[in-house]
Amino acid sequence: HLLEILVCPATKAPVKMLARDKLAILNREVEKGGISYVDGEPVDAPLDDAL
Repeated sequence: HLLEILVCPATKAPVKMLARDKLAILNREVEKGGISYVDGEPVDAPLDDAL
């Protein structure tokens, strides 16, 4: 399974799928303009899934 070998590129910590309830919270923050990519650019579209 791919998720078993994926890690965060910055911290090397294992990753897992974000639960739907937490994804909804994240997308609310995206709508408010409160989420940015690592380069500082704002995330401007809701996410379908997240790790």
